[in-house]
Order: sequence, then structure tokens, then C-alpha cells
Amino acid sequence: MDEKRLMDRAAGSIVGALIGDALGLGPHWYYDFEQLREHFGPRIDGYTDPKPGRYHEGLKAGNLSQSGLITLDSTNPDRPLYCRPQCLLLCNCQCLDPGRAVRRAAVR
Repeated sequence: MDEKRLMDRAAGSIVGALIGDALGLGPHWYYDFEQLREHFGPRIDGYTDPKPGRYHEGLKAGNLSQSGLITLDSTNPDRPLYCRPQCLLLCNCQCLDPGRAVRRAAVR
């Protein structure tokens, strides 16, 4: 496999992992399928806000979880993961822009 194709595949796997992480943010850590269906319906087909009182409460649909943030950090050794302490909770400051980080990873 040539280097460009390998890099494209690597970038694609990172993007896929980040999309999956953001999609799973709302329904994360449900072990009761009835409750999951009650909160989100029979099918989840988009980004969802975490429900109050549930894991990741306070984050918004499309944000990354700590797993996504760690994935981003592993693609960019030039920048610290948390530019300020509240980033861990808010996940929406400029230093954690997933689009920018994914674009940078894809062109490496």
C-alpha cells in the first residue's frame, strides 16, 4: 500500500472514531434498554444531548467525550489537550475544535 493511501485510511479511521464518539455522547452508559428507548426513541440517528442526571450531563449534542478528546490529542502532539481547566467539562473551547484537529491530522 502506498503512503498516501495509508495516510488516507488512517485519517478516515480517526474521523470515524470521532464521529462515533460524538454520536454516542447522549446515550452513553445506558444499560437498561427500556430506559434508553424511553429517552431517545426506537432509533438514534443523529447527535443527541445527554439527558439531565445522566453521564456527560451539561455537554451538548456533537461534543466529544473524554475518549474523543484523547483521540484528538493523540493526533496532534504540538498542542496540549486542555488549554484551560474548564475545557474538560465544556469541551467547546477553540483549542478543542474537532474539525480543525481532524483536518490537521488528515494532511499529515
